[in-house]
Amino acid sequence: MADSKRLVILKALTAQLKTINGTDGYTINLNNRVYRGRNRFGETEQLPAIAILESMNPDRGPSTAGGSEDTKQIDDWVLLIQGWAVDDKDNPADPAHILMGEVKKCLAKIAVEVEGNTAFLLGGLIEEIQLEPGTVRPPDETSAQAYFWMRISLKVVERLFDPFDIT
Repeated sequence: MADSKRLVILKALTAQLKTINGTDGYTINLNNRVYRGRNRFGETEQLPAIAILESMNPDRGPSTAGGSEDTKQIDDWVLLIQGWAVDDKDNPADPAHILMGEVKKCLAKIAVEVEGNTAFLLGGLIEEIQLEPGTVRPPDETSAQAYFWMRISLKVVERLFDPFDIT
């Protein structure tokens, strides 16, 4: 079976974040350590790493369904981007700030239409992207490594009778 439109969007977002590779203006190389739906990383994991999760509290109400087979749902899909950074003993949160900055720079390419930018609106899969400022935390009881999280909101148009239609 084909992927749903939302899964296609998640895969495109993952591919975009994987462009953080130590070249093209990035100082960090994620080495393809970008994951969907993963919320646990052990102390032996290679870092830095990024995870994309759906927000537990999406701040949206239900949409009315019905009308015709062409009924479309337009909604803001809230995702959580989390990143774990390499340790810095003197200033533990600094690497997480740098990693979050690289992620913001990468995600900004989705919002800007310029010639040759294939990342714009994830190739037309979404209508808009909004980024929150994000939060950085030093190592604590949640994580042995410094980390950040930030919510993003993607405006998605979906056909209710065919959530697999990516047009």
